[in-house]
Amino acid sequence: MFLSSAAFAGRPTGSAFIRGGLEYSGHSLDDLNSYQKYNNAILADLGLPPTWENVGRAPGFNLDFGYQIRPAISVGIGFAHTKHSRENSSAGLVDIVNDLGIYQETRKLSLAQDLEASISEITGNVMLWVPGAAGLFLGVQGGLGMGNYGETWTATLEGDDFRTVDEFSSDYPAIGFVSGAFAGYDLAFSSRVSAFVKGGYRQLNLRKLKGRSTSLEDGEPAQPEMTYEDLSGTLKSVEFNFSGMFAAAGLGFSFGGAER
Repeated sequence: MFLSSAAFAGRPTGSAFIRGGLEYSGHSLDDLNSYQKYNNAILADLGLPPTWENVGRAPGFNLDFGYQIRPAISVGIGFAHTKHSRENSSAGLVDIVNDLGIYQETRKLSLAQDLEASISEITGNVMLWVPGAAGLFLGVQGGLGMGNYGETWTATLEGDDFRTVDEFSSDYPAIGFVSGAFAGYDLAFSSRVSAFVKGGYRQLNLRKLKGRSTSLEDGEPAQPEMTYEDLSGTLKSVEFNFSGMFAAAGLGFSFGGAER
């Protein structure tokens, strides 16, 4: 009885609302994960355990500001942010040979990788509150997605009286168009407070990565900072694809208009 009386088909015409909550996104990131397979192949060639994992997934947040222009139609602006990160490491003994291929000594090699992929979105959206289905809404969105991929490699080589630490860091920002569609349900606890759930699909491929990389040897610059165009590494062929399904849940508050 509470659910049927509390649910509503849409907010009062002329009311504004704010809605926020947690979001989980099933971003594709296929190219970045394929890049990790490539890195594991390098580890195996070096004789190190190929145990580096794909980019991790974590909840993000979303925030919507909207206005009810008609009983069944509302418009708004949405913000969303999600960050994926992963720390990997691998270590083992490697044989050092000279230029003639003659064995010299065995040293311990440790490789560590710290990577982070994040995306922030700002979109405009239009929602249709389905007539005859209290609380149910459908929507479309479009706007800009601003992403960044950062990666740091640290290589430590140790012997009996020998230790060097080299570091290679990259930073790749990107921006592109995001579009999507979603559906959800809004449940009112009072005339001004409600809870919501929604899910849908976003299309957001920021294409090729572009950015800068720096290299340090024992804390000192090993070479001048390199732009993306100077690099010939694997990341040149990686696409920054954040397309995928998403789901969100949270609370909403409405202001103005006639009370429900």
